[in-house]
Amino acid sequence: MSYSTDPTPDMLNELRTDGTPAHYRVHADDLRTLNAPSSCPVAGCALLAGHTGLHMTLEAEEFADVSTQNDVSALVREVSAVLVTPGTLRDACEKLNAADAAFGRLDMELRRGGRVPACWSPIDDDMVDVLAWEPDDVVTRLYDTVSAALRTTGDASTCLGALREACKAWAWFDAALCAGSDLPEPWQK
Repeated sequence: MSYSTDPTPDMLNELRTDGTPAHYRVHADDLRTLNAPSSCPVAGCALLAGHTGLHMTLEAEEFADVSTQNDVSALVREVSAVLVTPGTLRDACEKLNAADAAFGRLDMELRRGGRVPACWSPIDDDMVDVLAWEPDDVVTRLYDTVSAALRTTGDASTCLGALREACKAWAWFDAALCAGSDLPEPWQK
């Protein structure tokens, strides 16, 4: 890193090409080359981008992102992003907790009658015969499997096994709903 000396009167009036004062101790160009982690894009969150769980202020107060709190499509994307792969043994417990929290918010919103995402909207009755789906309780059983797996507690190995089960069940669950299956029993109005 390049450091400048104490600012001279000329330096105080001089601006670098990027508009920053020339007397900065560490130049902005040097900071950009560090590839430092970026902060969370949610206003008021003091954590790094991509963190799991709730957001946190500088005063260590946790909060949820209210801009997506009631957006069921965003919750589905969040659960899908977390459950795309079980991850590694090292982060299994944290990832399981993040998936459980996201699924819990999705579950609560749909039990309250939240709008079903367009990708999960039931299809026309004419198409149901063509798909020849198993009985509707299959989707409810997949829902139960995801829910139970995400509530698992234990050591990292146990959490990783639960994540593997949840990832597999979520993939089938999401695929069934995208193909037009009815919602699981707890989410039916």
